[in-house]
Amino acid sequence: MQEALNEGIRVKAALLGPFTLIKLGSPTVPSFDPLILLEGILAVYEQVIRALATQVEWIQLDEPVLVHDLSETESLVFRLVYERLTRAAGEARILLSTYFESLASNATLSCMPAVDAVHIEIEKKQVTLYDTDRSW
Repeated sequence: MQEALNEGIRVKAALLGPFTLIKLGSPTVPSFDPLILLEGILAVYEQVIRALATQVEWIQLDEPVLVHDLSETESLVFRLVYERLTRAAGEARILLSTYFESLASNATLSCMPAVDAVHIEIEKKQVTLYDTDRSW
């Protein structure tokens, strides 16, 4: 990253989001709730984001877990996590990214005020283009 910055190239940092890291991990104990690890992991993310924010304009956080249904509690925790990360980012902007499937029930959650932009992938189906100046 530093090499690109030295060359005058604008850089966007990209990290796996903390909520996805927690939710998609595979606990070895069946009754283990991975959300209890969130506070410690979030503290590390805040440190990393503060450091990145001094060097980049955008920090992309990938949260593919948003394509899954989340409970009310998980949605609330997600919002609180991103409020903290936004504060840690200071002047840097947060880009929330998700992929693989539709946001479905989490579309509103992903567009919360704590993020500056949302990146989604749209599955390409058949697309028909019309040219109004010609008939085909």
